[in-house]
Amino acid sequence: LSGFIQASSLFGLMPIIEFALNDNLDSSNNLIKIVSNLFANFKINITLVNLCLFYLLIICIKVIFTLSTSFFSNILSFSIYRNLVIRQLSGILKSKWTYISSIDHGLISNSILKESEKANAGFDAVINASSTIFTILIYSSVAFYISSELALSILIISFVLYFIPSYFVGNIIYRIMLKHT
Repeated sequence: LSGFIQASSLFGLMPIIEFALNDNLDSSNNLIKIVSNLFANFKINITLVNLCLFYLLIICIKVIFTLSTSFFSNILSFSIYRNLVIRQLSGILKSKWTYISSIDHGLISNSILKESEKANAGFDAVINASSTIFTILIYSSVAFYISSELALSILIISFVLYFIPSYFVGNIIYRIMLKHT
């Protein structure tokens, strides 16, 4: 849903470009027809100002949704972090005193706080990666909907410019992190 909302700004921009180029929305493009029908259903004249206001509305909805998603994602993240800390602290408090007194207090503090932060950061990374993958899929779908030839050429160029250098840099980083570990 987040990816779809992110891509919706493209749907709002296309009618503006079409109207600016042709001074009307008589197009064979299905998206342009949908926007024309939407304006007709609400009995709104199709003008450049109204199309820009429509685009502004889409952007406002996108911003509100993005902020809401970020807010709820942070609430979930902090909730998971809190539960990890409570579970670890509970486990330590249930331990025998001889065990607790034999362990360095810095190690206990590190285990409770820092390791929970690392686990939470991993969770955040998985959530962000999932969201990014879905957003890329939605943008790709929109691009293929608009022009499959252009979208295919952009994907090939993106692959060459991003993934191939990333592969080599990733191997270097992996070797450095392996040494670090």
